[in-house]
Amino acid sequence: MKNFACFSFFVLLVSITSLAIAQPCTSDRYQQQVFPTIKVTKDLTFANYPTGIFGLNTELKLDFYEPAVADEYLPERPLVVLFFGGAYILGDKGDADVTAWCDSLAHYGYACASVNYRLSNATDMAVNSAAAIRASYSAIQDGRAAIRYLLEDPDNLGFNIDSDYIFTGGESAGAITAIHIAYLEESERPPETFAGFLQSDMGCLDCFGNNYAQPFAVKGVIDLWGATLSPDIIDDYQDIPMLIIHGTSDFIVLIDTGKPFLDFYPTFPVMYGAIPLNAKLDNNGTYNEFYPYVGLGHLFYGLPTGIITFPNQYWNPVFDQGQNFLYTLLRYDSPTPFGPTGICLGSIETYSVNPTPGSNYCWEISGGTILSDNGTSITVIWEDDTVPTTISVTEENRIDVIGTTTTLNVDITQACLKVEVRAFLEGPYNAATGLMRDNLRQNGLLPVEEPYAALGYTHVLRGGGETIDPAILALTGNNAIVDWIVMELRDASDFSQIVATKSVLIQADGDVVDIDGVSPVAIEGVPVGNYYVALLHRNHIGVMTPGTMSLTLISNPFDFTNGQAYGSLQGGAQKIIGPVTFGMFEGDLDFSGTIDAADRSSAWNTRNQSGYLLEDSNLDGVCDAAERSQTWNNRNLEVGY
Repeated sequence: MKNFACFSFFVLLVSITSLAIAQPCTSDRYQQQVFPTIKVTKDLTFANYPTGIFGLNTELKLDFYEPAVADEYLPERPLVVLFFGGAYILGDKGDADVTAWCDSLAHYGYACASVNYRLSNATDMAVNSAAAIRASYSAIQDGRAAIRYLLEDPDNLGFNIDSDYIFTGGESAGAITAIHIAYLEESERPPETFAGFLQSDMGCLDCFGNNYAQPFAVKGVIDLWGATLSPDIIDDYQDIPMLIIHGTSDFIVLIDTGKPFLDFYPTFPVMYGAIPLNAKLDNNGTYNEFYPYVGLGHLFYGLPTGIITFPNQYWNPVFDQGQNFLYTLLRYDSPTPFGPTGICLGSIETYSVNPTPGSNYCWEISGGTILSDNGTSITVIWEDDTVPTTISVTEENRIDVIGTTTTLNVDITQACLKVEVRAFLEGPYNAATGLMRDNLRQNGLLPVEEPYAALGYTHVLRGGGETIDPAILALTGNNAIVDWIVMELRDASDFSQIVATKSVLIQADGDVVDIDGVSPVAIEGVPVGNYYVALLHRNHIGVMTPGTMSLTLISNPFDFTNGQAYGSLQGGAQKIIGPVTFGMFEGDLDFSGTIDAADRSSAWNTRNQSGYLLEDSNLDGVCDAAERSQTWNNRNLEVGY
């Protein structure tokens, strides 16, 4: 038996290395104006539409705002698309308010587009009952075309949009546009948009402006004193959150239900404002924030065009509500780590998360030390039960949003039995060196998860599912890992009763060690007492101590290699593999507890195959004539207990 403390330097080295490469999960992006400079690209043509005059087309343009290219570090970022107001008869992407929104959001780390859309004329809307609806529908088509263009990036301008994070917003008519881009589906097209008396069919939602095939979904909507043609377009399965801001004294777009401009234009449709929108979203269980500004009217943060009064004292609170809403939709909970929670003081355990592509994970430990960290999993040695023992993980996702930290509570108990045994497997044993071969390790064939559950073995108590840190497979020489093995504790008065099991490891020199690759085996949840100890291997006959062992918190060595074992197999419970050395019989190629004709058939059927094979009893990574020979030499043997 070796001094297990000799591994401490290796553990320390791994620990220092892992801590040196750990990255902090902190970021103020989207919460503060972290980018001092931004880039604005103006007048990008995203759509063309026919004027009806001599085949001429008119171009639609947008302005694109983003953090300065030299400062940007993300391959993709969220996009906010904003639309100006003006009753669909006036307004522009350069209006003071939408430019302020995009300028500010770019400093916060968003990509932002201020988008022009087709405008109608007041005369047509005053005399044609369908004109207002058709005007809003054309703006919806244009807004969708703008988003498709930004996702397509046909001229490789580096828009770099993450399609999972697209937000729409606007004020007044722009808000109406933004809402319908998010919620309106093809089956919900207003009847006025189809062909009728003196009017053409306007086409599908994505049949105008450009031909880019870029399906998308909107993640959230900023509605500034807007409305919808019908709250029924908001389906519960869509689950698109909305920020709703509206003045309670707005008579242009009512906060409740009614025609715009207090029915001054009878041809305008009935619109459903903030109150019915909020009610519909609440009824659907969809997250929304509703901020009624009491006593204020339309465009209460100042006129953005004409006689410009924007911004006034209401701009900052409105922007803060919008920015906070966007960040709320970006936030998420980090995944809860999983791994053993009832563990032994001094034990080494592995904990993991189910990873999200592109995310980084930061771990914090109380009561232990991180020995290795590969990002999605860590190996911990638990050393201190005088403090709360916890594992916390924080996710930093691909767009640099920090998730809410989650914590796993761990219970350290002193009641862990230590079992220190040594045994040899006949198959890989080399009498010349006195060691077992570790070809499976050298050739990268050893699995990091125990193989016995998959073979149909029923673990007891807390056994099963054990995994190892691949770093321990770097050990060579006497400590090299040869294979997985099962340890059983059996009842002192009736050894047919299995009390606890654990999948553990066997080294080249025969030491049976815990899943850290070096320590005596720790068995959890079993009281101090007397137990039979048995070892099972996937293609060798198992062995058991000839009598009970007194197991305590301090290991008490037992050596099977000197011939002591329970049972009376032919030639003894084990095979003589050296002058005074014994090993477990090889040849049980189906893990049945016997060596018979079925094993010889398995060796023949798997001949000349390589890998981590049940039929490879000498553990060299290949099933060949050697296995067939040994199954014959050890024929008709079975477990003797």
